Amino acid sequence: MLTDYLFILGLAVALVSVPSMIAAYADQRAPRLSAAAFVLALSAMLFAYVEHPGGYRFSEVPDLLVAVIADILK
Repeated sequence: MLTDYLFILGLAVALVSVPSMIAAYADQRAPRLSAAAFVLALSAMLFAYVEHPGGYRFSEVPDLLVAVIADILK
């Protein structure tokens, strides 16, 4: 279950860092922090993918998200 949390956390950080990178690019600034967050998020997702038996399929991600949220709220 730890890999599920790590995958979802990485996905959330990656999704939040993309608009930040676009905003930095639009302001003609270097997107250092958001790029670092994106790389760390991808690293977390890759680690979770490798450590999870059988890996993850793209079709499993919505169910995984619901399962992690349900486990947090439980």
